[in-house]
Amino acid sequence: MDKLQTIVKIPLADDASDKTLIGTLVDIVNTSYKIAESDIFVPSYKRTSESEIAQFIRDGQLAVAYLASNDEPIGCVFIKLLTPTLGEFGMLALDTKYQGTGLGRQLTVFAEDECRGRGCTTMQLEILVPSTFHHEGKARLLGWHFYLISVTAIAFSLGDIQYPLLHQSPDIQQPSPLLELHKSLVEQASITGSEKPVTDYLTTYLEDAGFTVETQTVATNRDNILAYYGDERKNRVLVTSHLDTVPPYWPYERRGDEIWGRGTVDAKGSIAAQIIAVREMQEKKIISTGNVALLFVVGEETGGDGMRAANDLGLSWESVIFGEPTELKLARGHKGGLRFTIKAKGKAGHSGYPETGSNAIDSLVRGLSALQQADLPWSDEFGNTTINIGRIEGGVAPNVIPADASATASTRIAAGTAEEMKHLVSQIVEGSDAHLVVEFSTYAVDPVPLDYDVAGFETIVVNYGTDIPSLKGSHKKYLYGPGSILEAHSAHEHLRVSDLEDAVEGYKMLISHTLRHSSQD
Repeated sequence: MDKLQTIVKIPLADDASDKTLIGTLVDIVNTSYKIAESDIFVPSYKRTSESEIAQFIRDGQLAVAYLASNDEPIGCVFIKLLTPTLGEFGMLALDTKYQGTGLGRQLTVFAEDECRGRGCTTMQLEILVPSTFHHEGKARLLGWHFYLISVTAIAFSLGDIQYPLLHQSPDIQQPSPLLELHKSLVEQASITGSEKPVTDYLTTYLEDAGFTVETQTVATNRDNILAYYGDERKNRVLVTSHLDTVPPYWPYERRGDEIWGRGTVDAKGSIAAQIIAVREMQEKKIISTGNVALLFVVGEETGGDGMRAANDLGLSWESVIFGEPTELKLARGHKGGLRFTIKAKGKAGHSGYPETGSNAIDSLVRGLSALQQADLPWSDEFGNTTINIGRIEGGVAPNVIPADASATASTRIAAGTAEEMKHLVSQIVEGSDAHLVVEFSTYAVDPVPLDYDVAGFETIVVNYGTDIPSLKGSHKKYLYGPGSILEAHSAHEHLRVSDLEDAVEGYKMLISHTLRHSSQD
């Protein structure tokens, strides 16, 4: 790539009336800071304005980088003399198209040379650094400037900044225990079967937060976590979700008011909100020992071995609040489920002589067609029973009559029982062709009605499966959480910060309701 040809200069005072220039610079600065400091400022915050940029130009305090070819402004830096010997620069911003080209260094060197030329012996970098948590981007910027600087650099933490405009700004986000916990959870890869990193992290976190923590081994390096206050294992309400995610892992990323990454929605958003809700209620003495326990399990995404193991904890609860993405609505229930394989047995032969063989794929197609055209159970509450044909296999070559073929499928049951659905599927498929047989997996769940007797929530019926049927007992069952199932498992899994924050309040409402309701029974 050719070296970027630029001109860096301080515009004339008259340029403060150039609306095109001012607008371009405002966009460059605000875009740069929105990307770089999304975890410091609230999403609506604007780093600068047209009036401020115009004033900086009138005062000769803004250096602008222009493309040499067409005078297009592509970056800027604020420069100010604080004393005859002390200079300051800040608000370094580049057009995103030119980041990584060395433009930032050019602007920095210009600022230093400008201050040196005015007699400065000391240079101060204006940088907003949080004092209560480590900000990796700010640390890199400080290190970068110390490396480049040719005079003494002075950097201030947030508490030391001299100007009320910065350190008293209501737009500065305060460190959020919720967002920090959620980030730490998402940063731990925990694909089903490999949950140990997140289990280890969360065990330490909960112990440090004052919980009594038990781990329950489900398989080698795969543990459930049970946490509660004090020494009372038996609690009235259980709040629970799952630690594992589907593959592939992709890391945490903050994009303004959105948090992206595997597990942000399913279900680490629920875990973080549940923990913070319980902690805040305990700190305010709304709950006490024996009221609420937390349970985080492995293996939900592939059959629920973690929740099944939890039945061996020797505990029962009056109410259980399950965390899954429900768009902050309280679920009235979810469909049941059934998984099965249809196998077709034929006879191989030469494709030129079809009468010598029996085509297994033809038989399979007849069975699948019959299944798709069948009238399946439905209900007013859960809607239609649906079937998804997920995988088909069969045959060895185009010129060979296939002797074997198979299809795997799953059904979401809206009415009746899983056993009734098994009988219906077998009847439809095997009745359509004598060469077909249906084999069912161990996964078979009836439709799951849920409790939703809590004021203040919209309600919803969800079509996905959960760990709810795996936890045995006569407890009341609630399902709630931030995010949408349509984002979960996808390449665009993400969660809004506001939804995560709202979920904390939602879980508090559910916990308070279940404690009051149970005490009145």
